[in-house]
Amino acid sequence: MRWAMAIRRRLRQRDESGFTLVELLVASVVGIIVGGVVLSTILVAQRSTNSTTAWANLNGEARVLLNRLAGDLRQATPLTSTSAGVTTDIPAITNVQNPQPYGTAGALTSITFDADFSGDDCVKGVLSDKGGTPGGCTDPSVDPNNPEVETFCWDPAGQVVYLIPGGVTAGSCTSDSGLASTAMLSGHVKDVKIYAYSSRYIYDGDIVGLPADGVTDWREIDHAGSPIGNSNDKLDQPSEYALINSVKIVVTVADGGHTQTVQTLVSLRNVP
Repeated sequence: MRWAMAIRRRLRQRDESGFTLVELLVASVVGIIVGGVVLSTILVAQRSTNSTTAWANLNGEARVLLNRLAGDLRQATPLTSTSAGVTTDIPAITNVQNPQPYGTAGALTSITFDADFSGDDCVKGVLSDKGGTPGGCTDPSVDPNNPEVETFCWDPAGQVVYLIPGGVTAGSCTSDSGLASTAMLSGHVKDVKIYAYSSRYIYDGDIVGLPADGVTDWREIDHAGSPIGNSNDKLDQPSEYALINSVKIVVTVADGGHTQTVQTLVSLRNVP
């Protein structure tokens, strides 16, 4: 009798010290919920960190590109060429492909300019208009390592901005001197827009869509009439380029669903 009571007492103690199936199921469900919340929080934090990092990288890349372009362009230098007793003024900016706001959206865009980076008053064998000794410029070549004639060209097909020594073949980002180009960014440049302005107030009220806002853009220069412009709705001759003394650059980069647009207005310090 005593041994039977002892067995029942041990069985009762064992039952009271364990967990029921319902309790185990409830504990499991609670654990899964808590674990899911923790995991979700970690994933959200990780995505936020990745997003912030991606945005910062994009912003940094766009700024690097913009600062390099603006820094070089700010030093653009007008030139004076004398040949056979004839003096020719060469503007600081010599070519702009697809200037805005009247150009084609998303089309190849470039700007070519001369800049006396070395300070010797010579650019590609031509005397700058800042001074120097006539006849002192003798080397007409473009140094591929330290070019003083530069083109920044955006290729929409590859989404790349190239730095090209010298000029480019029309409608392309190919050097017209056969020199190698350098990619400023490894892709992701979704758009580049270049706007050309002048501080000269030249306004043609007959041009439809151009407001008399005190800002002279390249199309107003083009329509200013001879001897300044030829009214062909293109920025295409030296007399028009000669009046350009500020340039606005807008760069849009994108990667991984993130887009960043930066812009700057560059005043050409050597152009009055």
